[in-house]
Formats: sequence, C-alpha cells, structure tokens
Amino acid sequence: MYLLRLIKFNYVSVQACEIRNSLEKLIKGKFQIENKVFEGPDLGSAKCVRVMKCVVAGAFLQAAHLAGDCSYRGARGATLHISPDSCLYHTQQPSWVLFGTVQSSGDKTYMRDLMAIEKEWLLELAPHYYKES
Repeated sequence: MYLLRLIKFNYVSVQACEIRNSLEKLIKGKFQIENKVFEGPDLGSAKCVRVMKCVVAGAFLQAAHLAGDCSYRGARGATLHISPDSCLYHTQQPSWVLFGTVQSSGDKTYMRDLMAIEKEWLLELAPHYYKES
C-alpha cells in the first residue's frame, strides 16, 4: 500500500513499474544475472559515483574543463560559462564538468544541467578521445 502511494505521489505510472519488473525478471532469467551486493561504509557515495560514471561514458563529448580566465573549454574548443541558474554558479568552480545543454545569451554561451566530474573518469571511460597532457 505504501509503495502504491509513493508511486502515485511521484507521478510514476503503475504500468511502467510493472513493465520494468517484468523486464528485470526476463533479463535476469535469460542471462543468469544476480543482484550484486556492494559492501562498505560509503555505499551511498559509491552508488552515486557509479551512476555518474555511466553518464560520463555516454556523454563524454559534453565535458568541459576550467580555463585560466574562469571560463570553461568544451571538448571541441568552445568557450563556455556556468549558467547563473546553476547551483554550481555560487560555489567553487569545479575543474571538470559535464553539461546537458547549452544556451546562448548575448555574448556568452552558458552550460546548463551540470554535473561536476573527475578528469580521471574521462581518461578511464573515453581513452580513445581524451589523453593525459
């Protein structure tokens, strides 16, 4: 009963949850996949890092690094800035970020939907594109 209320409160389709559960059973059965148990004191952060690395693996071209003039340089050399709407705008600027979208406004191009990442993740997940320099 609690799960049903939670699903409805978060606007998740009950049918979508049933389809997801059916697919999970089908895939686990076909490929003999078992749930992996992660142990350790830092389980929350470890899960978060794994998810962030998955995002980086799929969107590595949308990475940008901090340049000397407090702007960012994209993978293809574009000069980018953190959007004033971002929570990262009011904090210490991370060395590397991954952005979801860009928005041009006047003379600046702003990155939106940001995530702070580690340079090592790019070297690990996209060695064909990023090299240590």
